[in-house]
Amino acid sequence: MDRIYNRAEDKNSANIIVYGKASDTKAYSDEACTMQCTTSELKNAFMKGCIVAIGSDSMYYPVSLSIASKVATLTYAKAGSTSGSAATATLVSVAD
Repeated sequence: MDRIYNRAEDKNSANIIVYGKASDTKAYSDEACTMQCTTSELKNAFMKGCIVAIGSDSMYYPVSLSIASKVATLTYAKAGSTSGSAATATLVSVAD
């Protein structure tokens, strides 16, 4: 069994927020959506538990992370078009 340890940067941190825009599928590390997350940043956020914030009013939990060609894809669940249905959306990193 492997463990994921908190580091000094995680002290007194309740959660990590990964930001996204409704107009693109990039993962950002800042609320202004100017700095795209790297693969290692997105993987670290997913492993420690993060929240995906799209715009100022929508927040989601990620359900999976995959890495292909050194680019991470974070998949999160969001409400479907009908009651009881679910949909997913993705955010992508930039390679380290």
